[in-house]
Amino acid sequence: MADNCCIFPPQANNWIPWIHAMPMDPFNVILNAAIAGAQGVLVNSSNYNNSTWATNTVVLKSGQTPTVTALETTNAQMQADAAQWNFRTQTNNVAATLAPPLLRAIFMRGGAPWQMTLPLDFGGNTFTNLQFSLLDNAGTRGDSQGTVPVIQWTGSFTGATTINLTFKTFGEFIFGLRCDTGGGTVMMYESRMKIVA
Repeated sequence: MADNCCIFPPQANNWIPWIHAMPMDPFNVILNAAIAGAQGVLVNSSNYNNSTWATNTVVLKSGQTPTVTALETTNAQMQADAAQWNFRTQTNNVAATLAPPLLRAIFMRGGAPWQMTLPLDFGGNTFTNLQFSLLDNAGTRGDSQGTVPVIQWTGSFTGATTINLTFKTFGEFIFGLRCDTGGGTVMMYESRMKIVA
């Protein structure tokens, strides 16, 4: 059997090496992340990959779509480029005839000049701890301390909110947002993001 000590989950060819794989750092993909204006903090989580899961009720906010804004607010061309990108790009699809797993596929614009806004609805739950990372990390046993790098927020999160994300790279990534009420209810929102130019 091949040495599994230095692989990441996407390199695994079955569950044995996946469980033993090193978790991936979300900072390799994300330049910035904020929820409702609050900056996330990179922490090593001991429970992103170790929870008793409830059925997820966190969804993309009905009637809204992910959009891009230019971070250079004084550059009229950048502002126009962001508006044109939003006009010509369908970032998600909520058609009733679409296979349900495809509802999680979202197109996001990558690159340091752009910020994507992802509208979410936490529904009737109030969460006190949110952790955002690459979903595959939840299938690992963590690093040598058993922890997983995540972007974390603590506070009170309920109802409609937005996640603002700036990506440093391009490609397809599956992210998970671990949502914890602090009272024993923990769920994972999954989003399959195709980060494009």
